[in-house]
Amino acid sequence: MSALRSLQRILPLQGSIQQPSEDINEEPTTEQPSISQPKLDQLIEYVSKFETYDAKLTEYHKKLEPVGIILSDFNQELAQLSSSLISLEQQSTKLSKDSKLQTIITEKLNPVILDLMIPPDIVNCILKEPVDVKFVTNLKFIIEKKQLLENIKSGEQQSKYQNSTSLTQLEKGVTLLESKAVERIRDFIITQIRMLRLSSKSSSQLIQQRLLDVKEAFAFLTSQHKQLAQQLRLAYVYTMKWYYQSKFAKYLYSLQKSRLRLIDISIVLGYSDENHGMFGTSSWTSWMPSATTTSQTPTVPTGQTQVSIGEYLLLFEKRIEILKSKSKSAIPSQIAETSPFPNWSEFLYDQFLMAIMDNIIVEYLFMVEFFYQGNENFSKEGTGDKKIWSEIMFSNVFELGKEFLNWLMISNTSVLDPINYDALGILLTIKLIQEAQTKLHNEYHIPVLDEYLNSCLLMLWPLFTKVIDSNCESMKKSILRTKKITNLGPLNITQHFAQFLSALLRLTQDNQGEPLYTCVTRLCHDFESCLTKCSTILGKKPTEKEIFLYNNYFLIVNILTNENVESDDFIQQQIQHFQLLVDAYKQD
Repeated sequence: MSALRSLQRILPLQGSIQQPSEDINEEPTTEQPSISQPKLDQLIEYVSKFETYDAKLTEYHKKLEPVGIILSDFNQELAQLSSSLISLEQQSTKLSKDSKLQTIITEKLNPVILDLMIPPDIVNCILKEPVDVKFVTNLKFIIEKKQLLENIKSGEQQSKYQNSTSLTQLEKGVTLLESKAVERIRDFIITQIRMLRLSSKSSSQLIQQRLLDVKEAFAFLTSQHKQLAQQLRLAYVYTMKWYYQSKFAKYLYSLQKSRLRLIDISIVLGYSDENHGMFGTSSWTSWMPSATTTSQTPTVPTGQTQVSIGEYLLLFEKRIEILKSKSKSAIPSQIAETSPFPNWSEFLYDQFLMAIMDNIIVEYLFMVEFFYQGNENFSKEGTGDKKIWSEIMFSNVFELGKEFLNWLMISNTSVLDPINYDALGILLTIKLIQEAQTKLHNEYHIPVLDEYLNSCLLMLWPLFTKVIDSNCESMKKSILRTKKITNLGPLNITQHFAQFLSALLRLTQDNQGEPLYTCVTRLCHDFESCLTKCSTILGKKPTEKEIFLYNNYFLIVNILTNENVESDDFIQQQIQHFQLLVDAYKQD
């Protein structure tokens, strides 16, 4: 009955099939009724119902004939689909076998193709495209092919195509690409070097950055043609020699045009003829004769500013800041040339020192990274007397620096008096040089400037010693001209000496082997000797002498203590020494 309902949903039938009076699923009885028993009318009725039922079945059979046709067609289509699926399965099996075979063939051919083929894109890049990062990447492909060929020839790598025509063609192609790559790298580097000379506005840092972007290209050129690489490196060194010489010559010219403070003999201890004590006025007229002051004081040159001894000593606090500044940068040449403010000599030299340090650090790092591929063992180059690259490149700049330093030292001198009396300026310059040496060694580990800086120190230390000698001699000679002291208060020279000594002590370092320590010791000894001789002028009263000496030494101790808050052992030794003198002359 369920099948009939399904067909009804597909093809609805009119009317409904009457259920037979008896369930067709019921099992027939075993009893065979006797035909003769039922009544005739009952039999006729049954026959009539049967005929009616048969007629309806016939009607339904006719209606189901299209469904049978549909089912028959569907059955045929299923048979065709099944046949197609079988065919597809067979084709899939065949394709799978072909794919596996193709994979095996590809796995065998792929290494051969990769080893023996040079892609056209790489060839085009090496021949035509700019020398840039992509060019460098393709150089690595050539290096790999070169290594492959060497391994095959040496027998380190077994190959079935060792004597094949393809291998021969590959070797020829790699050789041609190597030659072309070397040629293009050479032309690129030459172009960059020429740009340094063609325009005064060319920035060496920009050109160096372009070269560093393709530093592997120069390493490739070095491996292929070492002599050409040396020639290019030497061409760069000589070009930069000219470049730095022209740049620094212009910069030093601008620095020399700036205003400079004039320091003459008037700042030497004992030179002044008008002295005022801190605790009163003392007539100390003989420390230097007033008659010679006007005649010996030089006129102030154009662009220079005269400095008195009071300004000289008081402005030291401002001058020493040049050693404390950590973020310094050299001033541009335009500002140096046009600035209306007067400068100290150490400030101008510091500008040059910062400029040369900045350029040498950049140049050193560039040379090591680009031309020497990280190797800091430089070979000597050049023609004739061979030198390392830094000696060639910066030799003229070093000479300009020495001439500039010498100009700074003699700018405060005259023909009649060739001594530069700016002891603090000389000492500050020495400390700037020593700081530069420490920075180059400890932070950058660059030894290029050592010889130049040491030569500057060898020139400055004797000048500093001469200034100390001049101060000592001035104090000694003034004693011979001293006739009378009318006040027991501290002398003006004592205040100047204490301030001068305090400035020197603040510039001391732990290295007591420096000439500075010897000079300080000698200066203190000579001053004490002069002060003791001055006390004899007071007469024969020992009390007055002791008060006079006590007042002067007490002033020295106060100045040294107040101005040297952060003191080291050497400064403490000097303070303790003068404190002992104060205690010795102290009145009960």
